Amino acid sequence: MSRRIALFILGAGLLGAGTYIATRSGAAPAGGPAPAPAPRGAGAATAGGARTPVLVELFTSEGCSSCPPADAELARLEATQPVAGVEIVPLAYHVDYWDRLGWRDPFSSSWASSRQRGYTSLGAGVYTPQAVVDGATDVLGSRGGAIERAAASSAREARAALRVVVGASRAGPASRDVTLEIGALPGGAGHAWVALVQRRAEVPVPRGENAGKTLAHTAIARSLVDAGAVAAAGGSARVTVNLPAGLTADGARVVAFVERAAPRRVVAVSVTDVPR
Repeated sequence: MSRRIALFILGAGLLGAGTYIATRSGAAPAGGPAPAPAPRGAGAATAGGARTPVLVELFTSEGCSSCPPADAELARLEATQPVAGVEIVPLAYHVDYWDRLGWRDPFSSSWASSRQRGYTSLGAGVYTPQAVVDGATDVLGSRGGAIERAAASSAREARAALRVVVGASRAGPASRDVTLEIGALPGGAGHAWVALVQRRAEVPVPRGENAGKTLAHTAIARSLVDAGAVAAAGGSARVTVNLPAGLTADGARVVAFVERAAPRRVVAVSVTDVPR
């Protein structure tokens, strides 16, 4: 569906007011997660000095016929890592404003739509599939080459150090504590976020614009937890994430990132395995 129609949907009031919303949990959709390849380890690569991690956020929906090519591009970028010196860290948010148009995306959430609305200052409005590179550059999600160029450019910006440790939690066997150690932020204070990510899924879609297709997904954000404000000098934070029913530790990972407030930009990102 075109960007113009997606903007009409927004104007029709399917999106409510609000800012970022945090956690979401629930059962895995029918079909369950597909087996995932071994993680590439952006955090480890950065520690070794080989690659600079760059966050690529994709706003997508199973109800949007234009989105499967963007989902495929996100998977390609993660699998091939085509940008020299850059580790692309993907994060797919499934928005909920398509859910009234024939098919409810089982991964959709209001907080994903809220995060996308926070990017309207980039000037492109709200549409799918939208990719945002390091919180600063808007790209049509199916244009992989443009995403690569934006990632290469963003990697040259000043970054903050970010160390992430994921461990067992007293909250229960499905919970994990995530500890962040954040270095000085270039350009001033910021905010930290922690996403619990499902590595892969395949979902058959019986209705809507993608009726009859089985859609493959990569790096699905299952929750986004507010880890709090970060001073310009850096700091530390600890939050708890919860594995939703049907998602195992092997099928999940944690993406943590810090974004500067003004001008808005992601200045640190790390991806970490979830221990059993």
